[in-house]
Amino acid sequence: MWQWRQSQSNEWQNYSDIETAIIEDVYNRHGNCVELEDNVVVDLKQGLQMNNANKKKNEKAVEIRRLSTDCDDAETFRNRRQRNDRFCSAPQMEQNTNANSSLGAANWNGSQCPNLESLSYGDIMRQALEGIRQEGREIGLEKQAQWIVDHFMPVTKESFENICRACLRLYTMEGFVYRVLNTTLRDNNLSKIDTLGPLCYLLFQFNFAPELQNLCYTGRVYRSAELTPAMVSEYKQAIGSVHSWLGLTSTSRQQQIAESFPRSTVLFIIDIRNTASDAARAIANLSTYSHEDEVLIRAGRHFTIDKVESTKSSNSNINTLIYLTIE
Repeated sequence: MWQWRQSQSNEWQNYSDIETAIIEDVYNRHGNCVELEDNVVVDLKQGLQMNNANKKKNEKAVEIRRLSTDCDDAETFRNRRQRNDRFCSAPQMEQNTNANSSLGAANWNGSQCPNLESLSYGDIMRQALEGIRQEGREIGLEKQAQWIVDHFMPVTKESFENICRACLRLYTMEGFVYRVLNTTLRDNNLSKIDTLGPLCYLLFQFNFAPELQNLCYTGRVYRSAELTPAMVSEYKQAIGSVHSWLGLTSTSRQQQIAESFPRSTVLFIIDIRNTASDAARAIANLSTYSHEDEVLIRAGRHFTIDKVESTKSSNSNINTLIYLTIE
């Protein structure tokens, strides 16, 4: 685990998982310097981070440190790390008039990517990695995207099960991939079919893979979100009706984890019935963050809004409970 801080009076901050991996690779090769995005250079010998673009301004270098992942400080930091974008962003609700279909998901499952059906899973994974490279280049994270390509390319020669496991691990990493992917799914942005379609396809198909049926999850899960009063009102008005969330939805089997994000105002309590065996997968053992005890609900899966009620919590900012059923 690699961290940085502006000064001794500031808290240590984590590099993203991809940045950490890039730094760690150079560290393990006994290298001295690591080039990151935006002219940032990490000097491993001096234990400093500098920005080459600001050298003339004589800006103070940033202190860095490496922690063993099993030390007390690392565990404390890891457990309180706030992954709001992943577990707390407001899901976009869409009405689903056909309770037997998954909104949006069909566009990313072959109807807009018919060529994928004729390819091997290894070739689809290669296309997925090339798409990530292009997406990273577009947002100025080319070095991170290149690391992903280099690190995951060997998986293209492995089994479908291992390809799925690799995709899930990549998706759970703190970085740009899950953000770009879910924004695209929620917006149903078909202009990115060529770049993100292959990865979406693999993340959809793994739900039906016989090799991974042991990950099937039914039971209760939790997700928090920061919703405005108007958004809460939409759920109240929709009680009894069927809706979908277009993006992949991260939930936890542990209520306290879902409630731990400080921006959260609403807690979704989601009951996944035995009849919904295709809806969710328990991926904690595949995740970069196993302590989050994550259950991933597939994109576009429909649910029924059962109840919305007010609540008061002394341990969080949660003021509303929304009950959903997936069946």
